[in-house]
Amino acid sequence: GSQAGITNCRNSVNKLLSFSSQHVSQTRSATMELRDDLEKLAQTLKQQHDELQLKIHLLNLEAREEWEKAEQNWQHFQSKAEEVGRVGAEASKDVGAALKLLGEELRHAYERMRKSL
Repeated sequence: GSQAGITNCRNSVNKLLSFSSQHVSQTRSATMELRDDLEKLAQTLKQQHDELQLKIHLLNLEAREEWEKAEQNWQHFQSKAEEVGRVGAEASKDVGAALKLLGEELRHAYERMRKSL
C-alpha cells in the first residue's frame, strides 16, 4: 500500500508540475502576444500620425497659397471697384462685369478656405 501511495503522490506532483509549466508557458505566450499586438498598434499609430502631420502641413501650405492669391484678387477687386465709381457709364459696364466675375471667384475661394479650416 505505501508503494502505491508514493506512486500516486509522485503522479500528482508530476501532474501539478506539468500543469504549472503549461500555465507559465501559456502566460508567457499571452504576454508576448500582447507585446507583439502593442508593437503593431504603435507602428500603425506612428504611420497614421506621420501621414496626418504631413497632410496638415501640406494643407496649411495650400491654404496659405490660396489665401495669398485671394488677397491679390481682393486688392485688385478693391481698386477696380474704386475705378468703377470714377469712370463713365460705358467704361464702367465692362469693368463692372469683370469685377462681378472676380467677386464671384473670391466668394468661392473664401468658401473653400472656410470649409478646409
